[in-house]
Amino acid sequence: MADRKQTKQQLLAEVATLRHHLAALQTARIEAERIVETVREPLLVLTADLHIISANAAFYHTFHVTPEETEHQLLYELGTGQWDIPALRRLLEEVLPTDAPVRDFEVRHTFPTIGQKVMLLNARRIPHDGSAPRILLAIEDITERWRAARLLQQRSEWFTVTLTSIGDAVIATDTQAVVTFMNPEAERLTGWPSQEALGRDITEVLILCSEETRQVVENPVLRVLRTGIVAGLGNHTLLLSRDGREIPIADSGAPIRGTDGTLHGVVMVFRDITERAVLEGNLLRAKDAAEAANRAKSEFLATMSHELRTPLSVIIGYTELMLEGTFGAVTAGESRILQRVRENAVELLDLITAMLDVSRLEAGRLPVHVQEEWLPALIEEVKTETQEVWERTQLALVIQAADSFPPLYTDPAKLKVVLKNLLRNAVKFTPQGSITVQWQSWEGGVAIQVTDTGIGIPADALTLIFEPFRQVETEGRGTQHGTGLGLYITKRLVELLGGTVEVESAVGKGSTFRVWVPVGSAPT
Repeated sequence: MADRKQTKQQLLAEVATLRHHLAALQTARIEAERIVETVREPLLVLTADLHIISANAAFYHTFHVTPEETEHQLLYELGTGQWDIPALRRLLEEVLPTDAPVRDFEVRHTFPTIGQKVMLLNARRIPHDGSAPRILLAIEDITERWRAARLLQQRSEWFTVTLTSIGDAVIATDTQAVVTFMNPEAERLTGWPSQEALGRDITEVLILCSEETRQVVENPVLRVLRTGIVAGLGNHTLLLSRDGREIPIADSGAPIRGTDGTLHGVVMVFRDITERAVLEGNLLRAKDAAEAANRAKSEFLATMSHELRTPLSVIIGYTELMLEGTFGAVTAGESRILQRVRENAVELLDLITAMLDVSRLEAGRLPVHVQEEWLPALIEEVKTETQEVWERTQLALVIQAADSFPPLYTDPAKLKVVLKNLLRNAVKFTPQGSITVQWQSWEGGVAIQVTDTGIGIPADALTLIFEPFRQVETEGRGTQHGTGLGLYITKRLVELLGGTVEVESAVGKGSTFRVWVPVGSAPT
C-alpha cells in the first residue's frame, strides 16, 4: 500500500514537471514566433519535403500574398514557380540529412506583383525540439545593392577600358606609392609589363632624371602623397625605361580622393614628347635664324638709309635753291619740273627715314631720351614744322587745349614724330573741312586727340592700319600714295613711350585717333 502511494506521488511529480517544461516550451515558441514576426526579411518554415508550414509577416508583405495562398503549399509551386530551381532544390533537400546550410543562393526573377528582383536565399535546420525536423528559409531582397554593385562594376569596366584605350600613359598607386594599375601605353614607355609592375614601388617602375644634370628627380607621386595637391614635372625630364631607353616626357600627378575627401592614392598621367622636343628644337633654331636674318636686314637698311639720305638731302637743297632763283631766274615750265623733282625727292627721303626708323625699332636700337616738355609748346612746334603741308591745302587747323597743364616727362622728339604722322595722315585723307587737335589730362597721363572730317576708314580695315606697309583702299579714291609705314611707326613709338593709340572712324564722316602717354617722372 505504501509503495503504491509513493509511486503515485512520483508520477504526479513527473507530470507536473512535464507540464512545466511544456509550458516553458510553449512560451519559448510564442516568443520565437513574435521575434520571427518582427524580422524585416521574409522567412519561411519548411518541412523535410519542402512544404511550407508558416511564413512571417514580412514574407506576405514583400510578395503580396496571403497565408491561404502560402501555407501547406510546396515551395516550388508558389507564385509562377520562381523557386522551382533544380540547384536550389538539391541544396534544400540536403539541409536536414547532412545539416549543411544553404548560403547566399542568388535568385533573379520578374515577379508578377513586385517586378524584377534579385533575392539572396539562406537556409538552415531549426534546432530540434522533439517535433518533426524543419528548415528555416530566409529571403533577402538585394535588388538595390545588386544594381549598385552592377553599376559600380560597369563604371569600373568603362574606366578601365578608357584608361587602357587613351594615348597617354597612366599609372595609379595606393597611399604607399605601390603601383595598382598600368595601362598599355605606360607598359610600353616604362618597359614594365603590368603583371610585373603591380605591387612594386613607383620609384622602381617610373625612374625619372633631369636631361641637363642627369640626376634623378623626385617622383611626382611622392610629392602628391606628401602635399596632397597636383604636382608636375619640370621641363627637360627623361624617363629611364627598363630596357635602357631615355624618353623625354611631360606628366602630372593628381591625388585620388573619395567623396569624403580621404586620400586613396595617386594617378600619374604622362606622355612621350620626343616629337615635340624635336619640333621645339627645330622651331628654336628657326627662330634664332630668323632673328639673325632680321638683325642683318635691319643693319643693312640702317646703313643703306644713311648712305641714301645724304645725296637726297643735297638734291633737295639744290632744288630749293634753284626754285628760289639763287642760280638765276627759272621759267614757269622749269619751276614745275624742279617742283616735281623736289616733291619726289622729299617723298623718297620720307620713305628712307621711315625705313630707318622701322629698322631701329625692330632692332631695339631706338633709345628713349626723357626730358621735361610742355605739351602746348610741343604742339606749336609741330604746327610750325608742318606749315608747308597746311599751305598746300584749304583745310582749317583747330587747336583746343586745356587751360592749365602739367609738364610731361617723355621723349619730345618721338612724341613730335607721332603727332606729325597723325596730322599728315589726316591731311592725306581729308579733301575738305578741318582737322582738330585736342588734349587733356587723363588717368595719370595726357590724352591727345586728332580728329578729321575726311573720308573715314572702313570698319574691317581698322585692325589693319597699324600693320607695316598697309594701304587702305577707299571707295572712289583707291589706294593713297605713301609708304604705309606712318601709322605702324606711330604705334611702335607710342608703345615705346609707354602709351597707347586707338582709332574710331566712320566712312564718309572722318576719323579720330587718340594717343595716351603717361606724365612720367623727372629723370634722376
